[in-house]
Amino acid sequence: MRSSSPNHFLSLTQSSPKLTSSRFSELLLSILKLSLQKLAQGMVQSPELQVWQERNGCWQIYDPTTQAHHQLNSEDEARAWLDRRSHFRR
Repeated sequence: MRSSSPNHFLSLTQSSPKLTSSRFSELLLSILKLSLQKLAQGMVQSPELQVWQERNGCWQIYDPTTQAHHQLNSEDEARAWLDRRSHFRR
């Protein structure tokens, strides 16, 4: 087995891009800005349930706080689900 010479290793490390402190600062600032934007979007988003009826008669309920979707077969089932949820949250 042939070993690599130290000069070969040195040329590989010299050709790879280096992360300078200014580039690192730019990346860190970019990540921070994106994180703050996502946080602000989450706080502005309405926590109210979205309820609608599909053409096939099924009822859909979406909860933006948990990002959960629920499909119910009738209006009575949807009302019962909503009642259970509101009773649970009191």
